[in-house]
Amino acid sequence: MSTTRGFEKVINYVLELIQSGNLKIGSELPSERQLTNILELSRNSVREGLRSLEDMGIIKSLHGSGNYISGSISENMQRSFESMILLRSISMKEIISFRKSIELSVYELAFENKNKTVYIEKLSVILKDFLSQPLEEQIKRDTKFHRLLVSMAENQILDIVMGSISKVYLDWVRDVLSDMDNLGMQHLHEAHLRIYKSLAEENKVEGIRAIEEHYSIIEKNVW
Repeated sequence: MSTTRGFEKVINYVLELIQSGNLKIGSELPSERQLTNILELSRNSVREGLRSLEDMGIIKSLHGSGNYISGSISENMQRSFESMILLRSISMKEIISFRKSIELSVYELAFENKNKTVYIEKLSVILKDFLSQPLEEQIKRDTKFHRLLVSMAENQILDIVMGSISKVYLDWVRDVLSDMDNLGMQHLHEAHLRIYKSLAEENKVEGIRAIEEHYSIIEKNVW
């Protein structure tokens, strides 16, 4: 019991330092010896707490240097999703369904963003001459479009979740778009345009419909 309380004390201490702003991404943590003295714990308890923080992607340990706030939670989530897919505990269909539900939440927040004008202009640039671009460029722009929507929501949790999911199925989406015919790509582009226009014209209902249509097109080309 004492060991469990000890490593949790380390985790809570580091999280409190982050919350207070005393530690930011790239900041070095106090040394193991300092944490041992500050928290009045054994070296083993401190090390166990640091290992847990590293497993969560909150810190990164550099041999011979120290422990630093890493901000790599998204990478850890990505690896978890990849492992679950390989182990067949979840399917790509479930990933797509989950991403759709998250993107609907993202859109709601993006729509309410009072400073969304700058983002809308960037969406316009991404969509310009979309269909005339080579396939690889279309895939890059599609990724940028959805990432920009997430940025517009200005929610770090959604940003982390969407980022980790996007990395998992990027190659899969590339295969789907490669196999999609011109009509399918045109419909996908039209859905993007409708999402963009819904934000520019303050039409939330149309935007939600466009996102639903976007994922319907993807699903039709897979299942």
